[in-house]
Amino acid sequence: MKIKGALLCRLLLFFGSFLLMLSSCGTRQDALEAPATIAVRPKEYLRQFSETRVEPIPWQASGSLAIEIPSFSIDVRTDISFHPGYGFYFSFRPLLFAEVARIYILPEELIVIDRYNERYFRTSYDYLSQQLTFPLSYSILESLLLGEAVRPFEKIGFAEEGEVEVHPSDWPIYLHYRLNDLIRPHRAVTMPLYRGVHAVIDYASYASRTPGALPTDVKIQVFRQGHRQVALHYVSRSLHREVSAAERLRPNIPFEYREMRTDEVARLLRSLFQD
Repeated sequence: MKIKGALLCRLLLFFGSFLLMLSSCGTRQDALEAPATIAVRPKEYLRQFSETRVEPIPWQASGSLAIEIPSFSIDVRTDISFHPGYGFYFSFRPLLFAEVARIYILPEELIVIDRYNERYFRTSYDYLSQQLTFPLSYSILESLLLGEAVRPFEKIGFAEEGEVEVHPSDWPIYLHYRLNDLIRPHRAVTMPLYRGVHAVIDYASYASRTPGALPTDVKIQVFRQGHRQVALHYVSRSLHREVSAAERLRPNIPFEYREMRTDEVARLLRSLFQD
């Protein structure tokens, strides 16, 4: 199958901007075990939620990412590495094909490498914040990717029976938690992020029932004015602790690759939401 390089690059650039809501991984075998629903009093749940912390460890994972937009879809193998203090690494390759893109989420910047078109883009969180019209930082991304509650939060309440809704401070997203022993979100809904665009994220399963467990099955749907524009579905295949994960967190950009201008990237992102 011929890969539509420019289109795939647009999708992966978009994916990089929304990684705070996308990326997650875990062991598939444990994911079949659903979290146990328990009788939790509201005040006790809120106390547990406030005190839950995830101790970061280095790990590597592999899974599949299904990307779908109108008239185009593709399944991409996704390899992920994380190391505390270094950041996240994502590698994408269509099944049976060579790597087409990499994304680095580092403490100081985000880097997207388009191998198909031999070009790359690197940007600061300040620039992304200006494009998305809300503050974005590495610490927020890390908290969401690792399954730790985003703090501080300005509002927390009960959306419906058996469910808690959390709104992190200065962030246009609502996280929904079920009253069970997992203390992890099952759905996230954003407010409009860009020209009427909003996203809905569903966390279908987790690696285990322990607090802070990593999700193994995540689906993101991006809508504009009620119409779905992009659907991304990540399913984890394997996860293991790996002390050498930091080795992948050193960006390797071939010297012959062309650095993309910010206006090029802006046009690519806007093209996803053209009428």
